[in-house]
Amino acid sequence: MSLLDLIEQSDAAAPLLVVTLAEPPIGKARPRARLVRTRAGRQFISLYTEGPTRAQEARLRDAALRAMRGQPPLEGPLAVTVWAYMAIPPSWSGKKQDAMVGGYAPGRPDQDNIHKLVLDSFNSSKKMGPGVWRDDSQIVDGRTIKLYALRRPGLIIEVRRAGTPPTPWVRG
Repeated sequence: MSLLDLIEQSDAAAPLLVVTLAEPPIGKARPRARLVRTRAGRQFISLYTEGPTRAQEARLRDAALRAMRGQPPLEGPLAVTVWAYMAIPPSWSGKKQDAMVGGYAPGRPDQDNIHKLVLDSFNSSKKMGPGVWRDDSQIVDGRTIKLYALRRPGLIIEVRRAGTPPTPWVRG
């Protein structure tokens, strides 16, 4: 491998975008439904997203658009890594808190719900306008890592061009 190949490889691995949000991560809540009756007496079901989910999606979207600096939405296959730093429960002993710093954070919210909230926040839409990417169908490699925070909870999201697809390990 030549030096040029190594440089191109390192550039491909560098994030296109890094977004941070310094607040406790929440998961995407399931949509809620309500029965609505019009003045004419007709009824229909209305689906909506609860306030905390909408609020964190809006803050994530704002942070992402600031990081984009006016660039158009990203095209092509993308890889997304979400680093979710969770608060250590204050009820734990000091010794247990010290032992958990930087370790994995099992428990709620589920990692897939955190990931879904991030992906939905970064989508382009008719209502909200351009986002980080055209549609989350462009994400071909996605990962969420939940860790206990050293100082304060928050999110770090890295968006990269998707590299060469991995090959599954199969015992021969």
